[in-house]
Amino acid sequence: MKGPVFIKTDGSARGESHPNGVSTGIGYVIENNGTTVSTGNETITNVTESSSVAEYIALERALEKVLDLGHSGFIFIKTDSNNLVNLIKGNSSPRTDETATWISRIKSQLNYFEGYSISKTNRSFTEDAHNLANKAHR
Repeated sequence: MKGPVFIKTDGSARGESHPNGVSTGIGYVIENNGTTVSTGNETITNVTESSSVAEYIALERALEKVLDLGHSGFIFIKTDSNNLVNLIKGNSSPRTDETATWISRIKSQLNYFEGYSISKTNRSFTEDAHNLANKAHR
């Protein structure tokens, strides 16, 4: 892929619990040169927190996919999670060990790229990732 890559992510949670934790869905959309090059969604059932962890997992999976596609240039990350943006930018500190672990993993992945920008956006901009996350719920 040439040029910057745009990543839109979303995580969602339902009120239903599973024996292994809270059921969450994640979704991501990866775009390059105005074209969607990859999408993904997944049901996650073994987390102890709900939507916040889903947001972290969605970004981690999207970053993995971008690297798998061979891109290590600049990336723009868009999410509707103010919490995620503040944690990645260092504007707030993780409140749990689980959150600290996820943020550490994401920051390690970000080191593989030439640079990145992460920003909070409204849900309408990440609607496609949101729909994928909702479809991941069983």
